Amino acid sequence: LEELVGERTAELTDVNARLKQEVVDRTQAEKALERVTHRYELILESTGEGICGINRQGMVTFANPAAGRMLGYAITEMVNSPGYSIWHRFQPEDKPHPLEACPIYKGHSQGVLGRGDDEFFWRKDGGSFPTRYFSNPVWENNELVGSVLVFHDITEHKRHEAEIAQRNASLEIRNKVAAILSQSLEIELNLH
Repeated sequence: LEELVGERTAELTDVNARLKQEVVDRTQAEKALERVTHRYELILESTGEGICGINRQGMVTFANPAAGRMLGYAITEMVNSPGYSIWHRFQPEDKPHPLEACPIYKGHSQGVLGRGDDEFFWRKDGGSFPTRYFSNPVWENNELVGSVLVFHDITEHKRHEAEIAQRNASLEIRNKVAAILSQSLEIELNLH
């Protein structure tokens, strides 16, 4: 009986030691996961681009603070809401923006990569802004699960482009006037 109790005690001691090691391993894994999660949160929070996760149904699954600031929403208002109705409900002329024509929709619904700088996103207050965006499909085990949308307000960029185009047009007119004046001076010199 003592021998059986000794064997059983040794087995239980061994099992107990393995359980303690498993608890230690699990605790270390949880701490490592917390560190990685915290790093990803810091990256998402510190970037100047808006970043949103969108599931297959078009619902926002996450959004970073920059997305909320640009669009004028609290992140809690965006998450579990249809993304399309948040940022893409109208075209600049206040015409409805057809869902089927939306490259962002094609990303999470059909797995099509979308990118461009020809779209306008709408803010909660009704204002809009031109945006450069990338919509990248997300696949898991060869199955489309949604997309990640990265976007940036390019209002200043567009303003600078317009200023440069205006300056170039003005310079072109000045050059034409200068060429005409130069020709008239030549004609005048040739007449004298």
